[in-house]
Amino acid sequence: MSQPKLRDRNLPGTLRGVSFVSSFTKSVKNYFSPESTKEILEEFLPQINITSRSNISIQSWLLFFLSTKSPPPPLERLEDCNAPPFYWVPTLFSLWSLVGNSRVYDPNFFNIFAKLASDQMTTPENVCWTEDQVKVIFTAGMKALKVPVSGANIGISHSFSGFASKSQAENLAIFVVSTIYPTPKVVGDPKHPNLNSLKHLREMIRSLETYFHPSNHGSWTKPLTFFIETLSSEMLKRIYFESDENKENNNHFSPILKLTKEIKKEFVLMLKGVAFFAMYSKDSSAVSSAQKTLKNLSWIEPTLIFPELLDNVYISLQTLTETHRTLSSIGVLSVCAQPLISRKNFPEGAIHIPQLLNLVLPGIDINDPRKTYATFDFLNSVFMFIPVHDLSSLSTTTSGDKDAMEVVKEGVEKLSLFEENYNLKMSTGFFEEFLVAFLERIFKLVENLPQQYGTSTTHSAESSILSMALYTSHSLFQQLSPTMLNLAIKKFERYVTENITPNATKSIARLVSNLHGLYPDFAIKTFIPLCAEKIKTEILNGASSTPSTSLNSSSKSSTYPYGFASLSDSTFHWFQAILYSVCTQCDGKIFLDNKIRSTLTEAISITLESKSFRGYKWGSRLLKEVIMSLGKVYLLDTASFDREQFKNKDFMAESHMHWGTPPNRPLNLQWHVPSNDEIIFAIELIDLYSKLCLKNLDSLIEISQQKKEFCNEYCKWLTILNGVIGGINAISAESPDEFDMKRDKMKNELPNETPIFFNVGLPLSGTDSNSKIVREIRMDIGKALIKIGNFFAEKRDSDVESIQTLTKCIKNYGILYGSSGVKPDLIADIEKGYVNQKNSARIFGKLSKHTNNKIAKNSYDLLPRKILAKRVFLQHYLRLQENIRKQYFRKQTCEIINDLVKVLLRFSINNSFAEVRKSSQSCLSLFCKYHETLIENVIFPTVLSSLKVRDDHTSDKMKGALYILQRSSLIHFGLRNWNNVLLFVKTLLTAQHEDKPSVQNRVRKLLSEYMSKYTEIVVKFTAEGFDKSFPLFDKDVNVLDNTFKSNLEEMTSSVNADFEKNTACYSELITFLISHLDNQYLHWYYRVATLTCLELCLQDNYAIPSRLVKSSIAGSLSDLKAVRKISTALLVRIMLYIKNRSLKGKYSPLLNIKGIRDFSLVIGQEDGKKEYTRKFALSTKTELYSREEWNNMIFVDDANFGWYCFPKSAKMYFPAENLEEPYPEPMSSEAIQELRESFSKDEFWEAFFKFASQEGEKEIEQLSMDLIKFYKSIFQLFQDSFIELIIPYIDKYIGAVLEKNYQRCCCEILCGIVLGTKNWSYEKLKKLWDWIIPFFQRALLNCSPEMLSYWEFSLTLICRKRDIRRLQPLIKLVLSSSALDTDSHSFFTEARKLSLVKVLISTLNWRFTDVCTDIFTTYMKHVQHPYQLVRNNLGSSLNACGQVWWHPSAQDFYEILRYNLFNRSGGFAKIPLELTQDLPGDVPLLLDDNRRNDMETLVRNLENWRNTSKSGDRRSTEYANAGKTVLIWFQNAINNQQTSGLYPYIKYLLPIIPQLQEFDDQDLQALAGVILKSYPHFPHTPRLLNQVIDDLIKLVMSTDCGWRAKVNILPMIQILFFFNLPNLNQASENLVMETMSELLNNAQVEVRNLAAVTLSGLIQCSQRNSIEKILKEFRNKLKTFPNIRKRRKTEKKEDDVKVTSELIVQKHSLILGLSSIVMAFPYTIPQWMPELLVELALSISDPSPISVTIKNMFSEFKRTHQDTWHNDVLLFNDDQLLVLNDLLISPSYYV
Repeated sequence: MSQPKLRDRNLPGTLRGVSFVSSFTKSVKNYFSPESTKEILEEFLPQINITSRSNISIQSWLLFFLSTKSPPPPLERLEDCNAPPFYWVPTLFSLWSLVGNSRVYDPNFFNIFAKLASDQMTTPENVCWTEDQVKVIFTAGMKALKVPVSGANIGISHSFSGFASKSQAENLAIFVVSTIYPTPKVVGDPKHPNLNSLKHLREMIRSLETYFHPSNHGSWTKPLTFFIETLSSEMLKRIYFESDENKENNNHFSPILKLTKEIKKEFVLMLKGVAFFAMYSKDSSAVSSAQKTLKNLSWIEPTLIFPELLDNVYISLQTLTETHRTLSSIGVLSVCAQPLISRKNFPEGAIHIPQLLNLVLPGIDINDPRKTYATFDFLNSVFMFIPVHDLSSLSTTTSGDKDAMEVVKEGVEKLSLFEENYNLKMSTGFFEEFLVAFLERIFKLVENLPQQYGTSTTHSAESSILSMALYTSHSLFQQLSPTMLNLAIKKFERYVTENITPNATKSIARLVSNLHGLYPDFAIKTFIPLCAEKIKTEILNGASSTPSTSLNSSSKSSTYPYGFASLSDSTFHWFQAILYSVCTQCDGKIFLDNKIRSTLTEAISITLESKSFRGYKWGSRLLKEVIMSLGKVYLLDTASFDREQFKNKDFMAESHMHWGTPPNRPLNLQWHVPSNDEIIFAIELIDLYSKLCLKNLDSLIEISQQKKEFCNEYCKWLTILNGVIGGINAISAESPDEFDMKRDKMKNELPNETPIFFNVGLPLSGTDSNSKIVREIRMDIGKALIKIGNFFAEKRDSDVESIQTLTKCIKNYGILYGSSGVKPDLIADIEKGYVNQKNSARIFGKLSKHTNNKIAKNSYDLLPRKILAKRVFLQHYLRLQENIRKQYFRKQTCEIINDLVKVLLRFSINNSFAEVRKSSQSCLSLFCKYHETLIENVIFPTVLSSLKVRDDHTSDKMKGALYILQRSSLIHFGLRNWNNVLLFVKTLLTAQHEDKPSVQNRVRKLLSEYMSKYTEIVVKFTAEGFDKSFPLFDKDVNVLDNTFKSNLEEMTSSVNADFEKNTACYSELITFLISHLDNQYLHWYYRVATLTCLELCLQDNYAIPSRLVKSSIAGSLSDLKAVRKISTALLVRIMLYIKNRSLKGKYSPLLNIKGIRDFSLVIGQEDGKKEYTRKFALSTKTELYSREEWNNMIFVDDANFGWYCFPKSAKMYFPAENLEEPYPEPMSSEAIQELRESFSKDEFWEAFFKFASQEGEKEIEQLSMDLIKFYKSIFQLFQDSFIELIIPYIDKYIGAVLEKNYQRCCCEILCGIVLGTKNWSYEKLKKLWDWIIPFFQRALLNCSPEMLSYWEFSLTLICRKRDIRRLQPLIKLVLSSSALDTDSHSFFTEARKLSLVKVLISTLNWRFTDVCTDIFTTYMKHVQHPYQLVRNNLGSSLNACGQVWWHPSAQDFYEILRYNLFNRSGGFAKIPLELTQDLPGDVPLLLDDNRRNDMETLVRNLENWRNTSKSGDRRSTEYANAGKTVLIWFQNAINNQQTSGLYPYIKYLLPIIPQLQEFDDQDLQALAGVILKSYPHFPHTPRLLNQVIDDLIKLVMSTDCGWRAKVNILPMIQILFFFNLPNLNQASENLVMETMSELLNNAQVEVRNLAAVTLSGLIQCSQRNSIEKILKEFRNKLKTFPNIRKRRKTEKKEDDVKVTSELIVQKHSLILGLSSIVMAFPYTIPQWMPELLVELALSISDPSPISVTIKNMFSEFKRTHQDTWHNDVLLFNDDQLLVLNDLLISPSYYV
């Protein structure tokens, strides 16, 4: 993968393309077969270079493309390696070991190994996981969690990891679960691996359990809880994958690999405790994860989870003092409702539901929104699975009960299932009482909700509660039995009759709409007569008689709820809202009842007589809802059982046996499909009210002009008409048989292709008479809307309210036709709600991206029926929306739509009111979204023409047009092809005739946005070779269908025509832009915009015009900086395209010197690593290359090749010959000549450098990349033609030492020149170096601190992507002046030398290795330098040398694979690797002789300086200075992602650091402290880890180690132990335990305390099962230890013991040891602990620090056990509690 070059541009709109390519690549990834693995490895492995920034993307793509589904074919050269089918796994682990904890690399490796483990879970022999590899994963996972250990997070660099995203924790969990297997009976069987993943997981969870406790809250809480959630979810998926229920997959899983009952039980017990802790966390997301974890575990082993969970829940719900526990308990009930209710999963769980419902019901409280929301969530979760039927009156024994009696639950001593079922039936009698209480709570809730306006779009807590209450009530009412439903309806009837609450109008109405349930006729027959009678009475008494319109009755200006015109209208609107709500999707067949029909018709008529806006709007809503209920297809059934089951009395008598079970398939959903009678009724209403509306509107047009009093009438009839249109949209659509196919045919679409439409059941979408009637009515409405729109535009343009209402009618008419009345934004909300509910209710939780496809498919079958019904419901609406998107119209309809859009354009552009323009423009954007042909035919031409108009209203019209154009759909249309670009750009760039600031600001903003979205548009695309894309053409053309061939010919002709049109438009655009620049009156901004368009649109497919060059040259010398900047960039683009055209046209003679060549042509096959490396690395020779040496060279500029391994071939360059014109291009010869003539003039350079050397505008000045690219392009295209003209200016600027901007300009020039010399001949290069090396020398010699960054950056640019041998003179200059002067008094001069060399090392990396040898040795002699800045640079330079020293440089990728296969231990070598050996592989732990001598000399010198130093003398200063240099080196190595810069040096540097921290120098101590805290987080190989642990133990136990050093070393040991536990061997663990036990006797109390803390952590993590010996030893010594406390009065004097410090230390060590053992069990109480606590309590009165230790221990014990004390107290006897009472129990503790 080639990286972008310096002049490669990223167009503003490229980001969208990159995003598309990324998503496209992911979608086609599966098409890369396993057979392509060899090609992938051969392509990417040679490009791996850990020291390069590009390595991140290269390694990411390597891991991305590797296939994990099936094993790749074996490689022929790996036959002797005993390689597993996935032979690349050890190499990936090796690559991972080369980098430290990285937020970039770690997620990628976690991802690939998780995918591989998941995909090969049933065939582990394909991977052959090793125990070492599993340990690597667990170690990386522990570090990624970033939990604090003894202040471990202090001083950590940002390069360290930490779960960068949830996917990283998810991948770790997937790997862990996928590698858990039973212990094999035969060791060594590849088909049954012997992995200890479960053991490592147990140790990991045990180590982390204290971090789950609520009192131990921090940034780690969220990732930890998400990790255990994912663990439990993945385990549940695997169990289902292995289960007998999943028969499809079960056959592929070997029985010996399946999880045993013991494994499942151990897994649940492992996570159970920490999940219960996290359930009461302070972080809401952590609580959610803990709840989901408990849900997953309850599916696996419910008997281990629910008893304890229910105990905690009952206590929390009955206790009112801890609200957070109550909230968490209700939340966990919501999440765990399904496994609790499921009779199959936990038969005894359902009996708890009535009691739980009773306990949570008080949670519905408007004063506590969170608790109310949680309560509704729980109720909804329950009623999704339980039908609310009273079974207590049925027979006590059913067939299901008898069957249940035969089931025996293993290991559970409880009631028989018969008794449980009987009790459960009896408990259902509680439902009636619950229903009444629930409704009372709901009524109180809505009464106390604040005023909710219909126009409000804000999402408040109250609105969320209301939405949840509505959703829960819908779930409940759907489950009600007929008796229960009647009860609910009567309660509502009584409430709405006796109470009129204006602020609850809509809330009650929406609740009533949910009462349909499975028996909608109950509610219809109750509320329609009631509401109709009440409405009639109110109208007769003058309700809604006050005229009002939408504007003056809106919530913004009215103090009444919902904009009521008068509070006296409240009763009328109350029943009006209930009426239209109860008619919403209620099974329209009920309306055919004569009584209901007549009542409903009369009610519609009466409500439409209203004069207030709210009255006639809700009347229109009623009309629309009735039409939709009659003619729309919608879902009637979302209950847990289908209607047949509900009507089956025998089934319902046994329904309690089916609680929580997945629904039967098929779902047998009940849909409303309109009958012919319903359709006729709907048509009657449409016909009646459409004619009424049109008649009244026509009358108004005839009698009204601008009279304000008619505004209310217009709004009223337009609102009613809008309701009619909504009804038509819901039941009607265009007939596909009548589409005008040719009119809307998309370009390049097959001429006779028919669009595919989904059958969505719209009853009036055919060619029958009813459909034609409705379409004719719709045609009449459309024509009337056009007439009214034109009338308002001409006669009533100030009637804002009416025009806004008309705009709504037009939107519904043109956009939502055939939508079934569902708006697109509503569909998005439904989809979002469905996804959330699905992920919450799904048994497996949210599916990960690595989830088995069949599990993902089966997970839908296990969802509740309500959610599956919602899924079907959503799919129905999505089909409707898709039909709208590709809907074609008849010719007559298209004409109406076009005319309506023209009306909207008139409102959007010509109207003088902002409210009208805004609403019309919003409507236009929707038309653009759904009818793209309107943009091309109507909107785009009209809007552009409006920008050219010049009259009295130019500014208003231009603003309106500009606001339309800024819509994204129009901007993207303006970028679709060259014709649109031409029209768009030409119009905007000539829009300076209106000088009003607001207009010009809008033009500028639009131009800026347009250009920011520009992406390259293809011009040269023809149909040449198009037919070859069809293989059949190569065989027999006649076999193709003649129709297809004719269509293909037509498409070919269309493509060629488009090419010709694009060419013409492109040429016209470029010509216009160039001519536009010649306008001397052109405003500066428009000149900049014109140049920008040229720079963006210019393409290299066409010759460069000389006029363009001339204009660009003139612009580069402009007085305006913005013009100069874009002109310079345009010149760079021109010169680049000349070069590209020369290469594409094969005119350039340079084509012969570069290309892709095989490495074997350069280096013989028999040469090894040394020869490969020597050929392409810089030698230590000091003299310059001769002409003969230069001619024999082959240059490889990409330094990545060869670091890890060499490729088979790469892009190489031969030395160039002398060329007068390296890039000739005949078609652009005039442009080249214009460039040559301009650059040949000294006047040009004088003027150009005058501006280039001016002061920059930015606060922090930096080199201009535009200017560097400009100079590079010139000297690349014309080589040394103008060098003599520029040298005087370089000499002038170099001499101006104090002029910062002159120095910057000179730096840019020199950098650009050197970058442009890539293809110069040897003679030209030699001459150039002779010229400019003295300039570089003077510049670097006189460089000031503020200018050093310029030269560092330029040196980086020069060396980047250049073969190191090309730059030998410059590198020689830098190295020759890098010698440090110990007698120098200028700290900056010495630091500058180091800084420049460090730039070379960092940029040239591994090819600079030989030179680094001498540099390292030299720098090591100056570590004691007196200046801080020099020491800082020395430390970072030493680290840089260490980083580049080691590089595998294998001969090919086969050698890398072979090495890692032979050392298959997780990527870590089993043998010590020297730097000098030929085999590549892992980071070495040993140094070569030279570096080993350097390190030994350093250690020796430090020791001598320390031993002979005295405070204030020179040796003391040398020791401190050298120590600071070493610490800077160590710190840089730790913070670097590459591990090779530290591994070989740890054994020398690590023992020095504790000594440095003890030295009397505050800066030295602070720096050493930071490193001691950050070093343990650095990754260690297993061998290095145990070696470091041994060295630290020896150091801490040595006599030379002071107590302060011990205090600093012990936390390091603790952290290393904690984060690397899987990689520690048993010997190291035992050594640490013994050392900590011994340190308990240390004379210094700080050491003893730290040793105790460390010992407790070690026991808790891994040694819990081996403490008997140490526990017995400590207890025996304590029992025989003499009493050293003060004598009590009852004791004899002779019992006194002389208290000495030795005795206190000895006893304190025993107390610390026993306390550490107690603290190692923070949340459990082993059998021995009660008696031990009593023994410790007896020493509470001993002298300090014994008493302090005991008190602290009891305080911590109380904190960690208070949540479970009600259970833990049972483990103590009365005597023990009596002793511990004062220490443990506060007066309110039991409360």
